[in-house]
Amino acid sequence: MIRKIFTVAVISIMILGSCQTEISINNIIDNNAPLVLIMKSDEINNDSLQQTDTIKINSEKWDRLKEFARNNMSGWRTSPASYISDFYITQNEFRLLGWINGDGIVIGFIDLDGKAVQYSKEIKPGELEFLLE
Repeated sequence: MIRKIFTVAVISIMILGSCQTEISINNIIDNNAPLVLIMKSDEINNDSLQQTDTIKINSEKWDRLKEFARNNMSGWRTSPASYISDFYITQNEFRLLGWINGDGIVIGFIDLDGKAVQYSKEIKPGELEFLLE
């Protein structure tokens, strides 16, 4: 009996862990408002500094980010973990976290039910490096 319960639990965890969803970032952000890009960098004396930039509507970065979003709608997985990233983009309740030469991103936002959700997705290393230019 214990073996059956254990087997069912393991299978359930595997199924939940492999569930993927489709997300359209373009439907989550306000397309009429700029995004804020915050980049972290370590300087001398181990002081952590942040550099802030605005991604203006219809700028090159805006257009490339929207293209990235269109090309990455599928493959998102629920991700309850906390992350410390190299850079992040924010706008209201939306955030996108990324890492320099990283192979994954994390997004968080408030869903249609008013619940805070967070998802992660694998990407090609450096795919969002254009944001840091």
